[in-house]
Amino acid sequence: MTRLTVTIVFFSFAAIAHHACADVVTDGTMGPLRTLSGSTMIIPESLGTRAGPNLFHSFEKFEVRADQAARFRGGEDVQRVITRVTGKEPTRIYGNLSSDIKSADLYMINPNGIVVGPTAAINVSGAFHAATAGSIAFPDGKSFAANGAAGGALSIAAPESFGFVGNSSAIRIIRGSVTAQRNISLIGPLLDLDGAAVRSQNGQVAMVAPADRATVRLEAGAPSRPTPSGSLSIARGSQVSAGRGAIRLEGGSVSVDGSTVEVASDNIGPSGGITVVASDLALSAAASYVGQLSSLAKGKAAGGPIRVTADTLTMTGGRIAAETIGSGTSGEVAVDVAGALRMSAATISGSSALGAAGAGGTVAVTAGSIHLDQRSGIGSVALGAGRGGSVSVTARDSLTIVGSAPDGAPLGTQSGVFALSRATASGDGGNIVVRARDLQVSDFGQIAGGSFGTGAGGSVDVVAGSVRLSHGGTIGASAGENAVRGGSVSIRADRLWLHDGAEVTVRSRSAGVAGDLMLSSTGPLTVDRSTINASADRSNGGNVLIEVGGLFRLVGGRVSAAAGGLGGGGNIIVSGRSVVFDDSRVVATAVGGDGGAIRVASQTYHASPDSLVSASSAFGFDGTVRLETPLFGRFAPAGNTSSVQAIPPAPTLTACDRGGRTEEALAHAALTFDRPPGHLATAFPVPGERLLTPGSPSGGRSCGIAEKQKKGH
Repeated sequence: MTRLTVTIVFFSFAAIAHHACADVVTDGTMGPLRTLSGSTMIIPESLGTRAGPNLFHSFEKFEVRADQAARFRGGEDVQRVITRVTGKEPTRIYGNLSSDIKSADLYMINPNGIVVGPTAAINVSGAFHAATAGSIAFPDGKSFAANGAAGGALSIAAPESFGFVGNSSAIRIIRGSVTAQRNISLIGPLLDLDGAAVRSQNGQVAMVAPADRATVRLEAGAPSRPTPSGSLSIARGSQVSAGRGAIRLEGGSVSVDGSTVEVASDNIGPSGGITVVASDLALSAAASYVGQLSSLAKGKAAGGPIRVTADTLTMTGGRIAAETIGSGTSGEVAVDVAGALRMSAATISGSSALGAAGAGGTVAVTAGSIHLDQRSGIGSVALGAGRGGSVSVTARDSLTIVGSAPDGAPLGTQSGVFALSRATASGDGGNIVVRARDLQVSDFGQIAGGSFGTGAGGSVDVVAGSVRLSHGGTIGASAGENAVRGGSVSIRADRLWLHDGAEVTVRSRSAGVAGDLMLSSTGPLTVDRSTINASADRSNGGNVLIEVGGLFRLVGGRVSAAAGGLGGGGNIIVSGRSVVFDDSRVVATAVGGDGGAIRVASQTYHASPDSLVSASSAFGFDGTVRLETPLFGRFAPAGNTSSVQAIPPAPTLTACDRGGRTEEALAHAALTFDRPPGHLATAFPVPGERLLTPGSPSGGRSCGIAEKQKKGH
């Protein structure tokens, strides 16, 4: 009896030692018990069970070491290899895993986790689906559970969903690779890609981190229950790509840190785009890598869309970009954030690259609140023949733009919202539409449209409850020397403030038609040491229309409509309940053409002695100034006014003000004009523009000299 006991114990220890050293062990529920090891582990059809086109395998343990390869084999009519691990250990793959069954899909479930290590390579000619689910469900109501239960008859249908019943572990891919010709699904409450590569040739890549108890459908790659709460991390230079296919990322927390998620269309067809659904989404840079979502159009077909839906979105060095380098239109970008969108050194953009014939796609961003700083941008850029895409930004609460670029830096290098057609482009610039309850632009931040190639500039349309521009903050549109025409700017708000070097501007250096500028406030408009400007170097000046329901107060500021060359000066129309000009200038100027007209209509009008209202031309006829107000007075430093009961006749002012200076541009094409004291250079520099002080030699000729030259003309 003693001898028998010793023998049993000896064989039991031997079995345990052999199992510990084994790599792939079947559990006997779907076929014979077998233990596989060695450098190449062949897993034949005979170790599983067939059900029509499905081949089922069940394992006690599944591990492929770095020096090993595991290969599934079966008949040519096998369409799907469906596997489960019923033991307590995670699936570990450090070597090569593949299927020799041509075009067959491979399914793997293990609720204890799946680890793909640094030397691992999974390569499947069909689709690859891996999950830490407890079961696989089929449309005929049958299931294949990881608890080892036989579960009755096996299904001949394609799997429909993964079922999670709680306590599921993670899927981790650590510097390993997963490649499939068709779809790839990685599904589990915790997904972690660290320096990994996940590539589908032209299928769909779905990475879904659901709640611990959820059902995830395979077809859509989305949970059947709302708002997944798991965690998905793509980090350390990971790459997720789907070619012409589509990518879907979904989780409670989704982060792309120094990694790339990308699709690309080509001459064969468009891509399916990228979709991200998350409670909290973060895109960030790490080391020399940018965390980005990228859709590229490389050929004739249009690019796929990028659609992001999140409760919060934080971008720190991150990038969401759709671009065309071919003749196809770039994909649209649509970002919808329920709460806060914060961007620092980050971009959301659509573009048409240098040499591309395709147009840029639209960019639409909507959020509860939006904050941009550190040269962050939302916009579109055209560098080739294609038109720039339109840009729409909507903040249900606040939109804050804080610039950080040096004074005078080029357009599009500060934080802001932009639609630009660059110097190399022949396409038009896109339009900009901004909607916000509260808009603040400061420190050279900008909302900017512009065409610097041969196309036309797009329009800029801003509607907000309140608008506050300060410290070089700018809203404007510019046109370069070869542009067909400049863009227009429209701002409508309940309250408008421009402070400390802020600017609203339309500018054109081309011979095309300059854009117009319109500001409308149902309440007050204050311009404090800031500028409202419409200027054109070689064409008729743009018009400035200011409509104010309350008080329009211009303090140390400037409103101007200027034309260079032979163009006629633009017109300035100011309409408000009350108008106050304090140490300010309202001027419509021209060089070779006639001066524009200025019209001020208000119930009350007050101007300080050191203010100037002037419509003039250096060599043409001066323009006209018309004041339409029942109460006309001069604003004294103490605040006293002297009313005039009768409307004075519309005066025609000369080119000179009371100090003997003239509002004129020098003979060269660039505009040169006075600025209010303390005015900062803005984000829209005009070549040749200088700051002139009343006592400077270049501050204008005396009245006598100016008049003599005009007569000689």
